[in-house]
Amino acid sequence: MEKFDLVIIGAGPAGYAAAMRAIDFKKKTLLIERNQVGGAGVTNGALSSKTWWELSREASAFRKNLKRYNIKEPSISFSEIQLEVRKAVQERKSLLEEHLQHLNTTTYANLLTYKEGIAKLVTQNEIQISHEGITEVVYTDNIILATGSRPRLLPELPIDERLY
Repeated sequence: MEKFDLVIIGAGPAGYAAAMRAIDFKKKTLLIERNQVGGAGVTNGALSSKTWWELSREASAFRKNLKRYNIKEPSISFSEIQLEVRKAVQERKSLLEEHLQHLNTTTYANLLTYKEGIAKLVTQNEIQISHEGITEVVYTDNIILATGSRPRLLPELPIDERLY
């Protein structure tokens, strides 16, 4: 059974940052992610919504300035903006993955291990990792749960997806 100083479950913004800090302190660290590095914040959350926001602000400001100088407004298609958002998300995911690969070629190579899979707490020091039909158990002194969050629906507050 492989032993780590720290196991972090979740490679979103918090888990990734925790892993980077742990290796700063020379801790043998395992970072486990069920889906993709970057978590929902990168793949379908904050990054994409902020990119949409910034692109719409820039387009609006651009249109206002064109009117001031009597210049014809160019057409901007929804699909072009969608493509830009997808590019931003893919670029960030690629940067995170490249960073992990780069760490494996430096003096940190023996400190950080990244695994894809579903993690399950077996005991306070053992974690089971399942990926593509293969299951393994690792031992750790410390665990950080950085699995993100999900909206909680409250029965007394109906969410209509329009106002709330």
